[in-house]
Amino acid sequence: MKTVSYSPLYKLVKKSILSRIADQEWVPGAFLPSEPQLAKEYEVSHGTLRRALDELTRERRLTRHQGKGTAVSLLDSELALFQFFKIYDKNGERVFPTADNIKIAVGMGKREGAVKEEAEKLNIAAGERVVRIQRVRRIEGSPVFNELITVPEKRFPNLQAMPIETLPNTLYDFYQKEYAVTITTAEERLTAIFADKTDAQLLDIPEGTPLLSIVRVCYDIKNEPVEYRRTHMLTQSYSYYAVVNE
Repeated sequence: MKTVSYSPLYKLVKKSILSRIADQEWVPGAFLPSEPQLAKEYEVSHGTLRRALDELTRERRLTRHQGKGTAVSLLDSELALFQFFKIYDKNGERVFPTADNIKIAVGMGKREGAVKEEAEKLNIAAGERVVRIQRVRRIEGSPVFNELITVPEKRFPNLQAMPIETLPNTLYDFYQKEYAVTITTAEERLTAIFADKTDAQLLDIPEGTPLLSIVRVCYDIKNEPVEYRRTHMLTQSYSYYAVVNE
């Protein structure tokens, strides 16, 4: 039995539940024991347990189902697109890109292991084996995004062996189903850049064209970094939109 005995109790209960999910005691889509059962197991009040579950639900790690109970959140492709791609056209309509997968490999170009920036963002050693996915994202058939995705090979074994054409448009539900890696949060940094030679080739634009650079680091249910994604976006016809609550 997992027992917590010091304050704040609800935070410790929350941490323990997350650890059990990460250890696949409860897989995505599975229901947790009832609240009375969990409260008894953790030897806490129902209010303390409910506070932990409420916070996990707000963070989308858990999902409450009316009349059924609380389950580990299950990503699907539509939810992943809606949650992580916030692109709008000039009319203010939300649009969703499709992906053309160009290449997937442990080594890409002259880079075999993680370079300094990848290692820092993924909290791994420089030179550690990583899998990189190069893709172009399109909207209504036009190339808009040049995207390079880097993940640690140890978290995604044999990913590079997958046929490139089988990789889905959205990877986050794929990560969860195939590798039990659930993306719960993402941090992004946006900067203005100019298109380099690769951008020009993949996006069919002149070198030097202004682009928006979006650097994203995604975290799993234990708040460990598991994906580093660098996206170069054309913004002549589309904009990136986010709501800031702080």
